[in-house]
Amino acid sequence: MLNPRYCDYIAYEIKQALAKCIEEAQLDHGFWKKPSSPLIQAVGEIQYSESPGMDLTKKITVSDVNGKLYLITVEEAEETGSKS
Repeated sequence: MLNPRYCDYIAYEIKQALAKCIEEAQLDHGFWKKPSSPLIQAVGEIQYSESPGMDLTKKITVSDVNGKLYLITVEEAEETGSKS
């Protein structure tokens, strides 16, 4: 029996969560202070790999308020023995 892969699902969850950060900063962390205004300016569409075969890699481009681009990649990882 094949185990399903969720690269698409996880990529869409990340994209939706980041899209909320455009309107209002969502940071809830004990070390960093929540910014008074959003630092994420834009979240791009999910890019699918153009290589043939079963490459499940998904990429999302994000830009900050200074115009700097960031690339978020979702891909299946090798198992390391621990389930975390």
